[in-house]
Amino acid sequence: MRRAAVICGVWLASLTLNSAIGAAQQHADTSLWPFEKEGKWGYINRDGEVMIEPQFEAAAKFTDSALASVNIAGKFGYIDTSGKVVIVPEFEAADDFSENLAAVKLNGKFGYIDMQGNVVIQPQFDSADFFHDGQAVVENQHKCSTINRTGALNPAPCIAANPYFAYGPAAVSVRDKWGFVDEASRFVVEPQFDLTYSFGPGGLAAVRVGAVPSPDQRWGRLSVDEQTSAVTSSHLVLIGGKWGFIDRMGKFAIPPQFDEVYPWFNADGLTTAKANGKWGFINREGKFVVEPRFDKAWAFNEGLVPVRIGEKWGFADETGTVVIEPNFDFTVGFTEGVAAAMVKDKWGYIDKSGQFFVNPQFDLAGPFNGGRGEVQIGDKTGYVDKAGKFVQK
Repeated sequence: MRRAAVICGVWLASLTLNSAIGAAQQHADTSLWPFEKEGKWGYINRDGEVMIEPQFEAAAKFTDSALASVNIAGKFGYIDTSGKVVIVPEFEAADDFSENLAAVKLNGKFGYIDMQGNVVIQPQFDSADFFHDGQAVVENQHKCSTINRTGALNPAPCIAANPYFAYGPAAVSVRDKWGFVDEASRFVVEPQFDLTYSFGPGGLAAVRVGAVPSPDQRWGRLSVDEQTSAVTSSHLVLIGGKWGFIDRMGKFAIPPQFDEVYPWFNADGLTTAKANGKWGFINREGKFVVEPRFDKAWAFNEGLVPVRIGEKWGFADETGTVVIEPNFDFTVGFTEGVAAAMVKDKWGYIDKSGQFFVNPQFDLAGPFNGGRGEVQIGDKTGYVDKAGKFVQK
């Protein structure tokens, strides 16, 4: 089941970005996808038709800006959806646009350009992140700060990444305790928790208290040095403790009582939680609306949640009724009405009746986005549509 665990981690990370970060990152324009042929990259549409001939050394996905970064003769620039070069390739690296600005690397340093290619923040940073709500995280000599759209620096301790501000204060660790800071890096909830997740759309954050160190596990984390503002990784091993939820003021909305939780509530105010060895569904008051009876449960998506009963996975609805029988070795949540599911180490795609409409045949399979899912067979990666048509990258 190692492969299942890897897929699960990838899917949860993806779901976290979509659910908890939301608008903080630019969503990909799914009308065109990059593909590679004989060492050159171009773009295809959802039918697999070549729309921009392979001609680039590298090509990124289009974003909401309708621009994509490409590599031409070793330098990065930007093209539009017709394939026309609109920002001349002159950069050593070029990131996606966010809030009409993109981080680019020139002479070994990162700065920012606008959508006309004008440098608006001079290259001066060792690394640079996306803009969100008018601010971005930058780093120099392992010290990071927040800048605004003019490039003005806030030298206070830096946060891991701007997108975690999407629904409230951002989590940060100091001396192995977690708290929350605002976008000016001021603590609004003092460090006091053993572990936290970011705030979700409903304004609650999952926090863990009462855990104790263990020598048998490793957990990487981000820490801020209070004197130097340096951000470093440390490894504190924790076991035990209970999970609850706090509001943006740091007050417990749901007291710590769960062994594990999925940290974000869906639009109907439900999430999954574990108590006494089993998983059930709780509401925003912390009450079980479906008593714990599943061996495992992930996140709600499109009204259904993956659940494990014994060694097999299926799906339940919000009432806890199993609507897709547990027939799969592993599965992830529904997107665009379909879900990736694994049987005998091969992945395919099921619909909401639980039937495979793309038979298990892939070594890896990601969620659908824009009518396609990204898949891998051996060393070949590509896309598959709802008709099961495979187009190699």
